[in-house]
Amino acid sequence: MLSVWQLTAQIKDLLEASFGSVWVAGEISNLARPQSGHCYLTLKDDQAQIPCAMWRNTAARVRFDLHDGLEVVCRGRIDVYAPRGSYQLIIESIEPKGMGGAWRDDSPDNVQAVHRRCNLQKGSRRLSPGQTL
Repeated sequence: MLSVWQLTAQIKDLLEASFGSVWVAGEISNLARPQSGHCYLTLKDDQAQIPCAMWRNTAARVRFDLHDGLEVVCRGRIDVYAPRGSYQLIIESIEPKGMGGAWRDDSPDNVQAVHRRCNLQKGSRRLSPGQTL
């Protein structure tokens, strides 16, 4: 017979070892940004949802505005939070869906092209809510 902790530990080991790093696309909902600097959100599509956490260091590197309803692509890892017996995606990188690598290319030519396409002010790298490339 297993204790609740033992069963949860086995599930944690199995899930975390089975998935490693994963790419997931979906829509942001229930976005929360507590004072800790972390971001918590739900990533969903029309058939399922998964709770996500983005730690402060990762959240500080996001160069666009996160908001409910935004379609994104995330890279992360599955984590089981034993005290609640739940799993979540720990987001290690995130970008707006359809952006490809354009947002990560800091070359002057690309920055100017992104600014023209997004009608951004000089020096700004944030899209307006609902704006896509």
